[in-house]
Amino acid sequence: MRPTIAFLQQKFDEYNRLVFGGGLPRVPILLGDAKGYLGQCLSTRERRPGGRVVHTNFRLRFSLRHDLPQQEWEDTVIHEMIHLSIGVQGLRDSSPHGPIFRRMMTDVNQRYGRHLTISHRLPMSGAKEPAGSTSRPPASTASQVADSASKAAAGTAQVAAGSPKSAIGTLQAAADSPPDWRPRYHVVAIVRMTDGRMGLKVLPRIAQRIIAYYQGAMHAKGVASVSLYMVCDPYFDQFPNSSVLRVHFFNAEDVLPHLGNAEALHTDGHRIIRRRTP
Repeated sequence: MRPTIAFLQQKFDEYNRLVFGGGLPRVPILLGDAKGYLGQCLSTRERRPGGRVVHTNFRLRFSLRHDLPQQEWEDTVIHEMIHLSIGVQGLRDSSPHGPIFRRMMTDVNQRYGRHLTISHRLPMSGAKEPAGSTSRPPASTASQVADSASKAAAGTAQVAAGSPKSAIGTLQAAADSPPDWRPRYHVVAIVRMTDGRMGLKVLPRIAQRIIAYYQGAMHAKGVASVSLYMVCDPYFDQFPNSSVLRVHFFNAEDVLPHLGNAEALHTDGHRIIRRRTP
């Protein structure tokens, strides 16, 4: 199925009562046609007197490009509602899917029998895995893999034991551990396909793995070009970071504006060369 605004609003209201104790405000629900995501929780960053940054103007956006079972759309709605809950409470997580989000997601899955995951991965057709890499599991197990890979990042952000009345109650305890708010720099590969599609991949900041991905993607079937960038923009925090030979397809208007201040990277096959974009 492809969701309608009426369906999404109905599910939002239903899970707001069931999971969030009616604590979330109604926000605009928008529809899009992007290939690279199922849902997004969007907000506007405002800097208040004293330098404090707050998020306002929350809205949820879902892509009609994907034809999925109803249960997956329901899980997607709840996934974005978790982001909304963290945002409207002003809680500080270490990343878009940091320890606060993961604890919330796990609580929802266990208490309500849902199957929320960190993200849905859209594989690049015809691409081969680079030497020494392993394939990603399907989306249904992605959260388990992400959890085991990020235990160090979660640090001591543990939620106090107990059974809160609503899932919102699991958030504040994890929020008490201060996250790292230094700017996050990402190496982003923009992959252009011969059929006109565009995809992105966030890569580890390790020269050998960047070069391996670049060379593997350039030899993959259907790839026309690969461009590399260094960018500091929280938009890219939402994407998995690995050198597995896959991409997340997107609409140019959704992603390219976030590369406006990016630094172009080049490789001669042995090293990474940095050149600032004009």
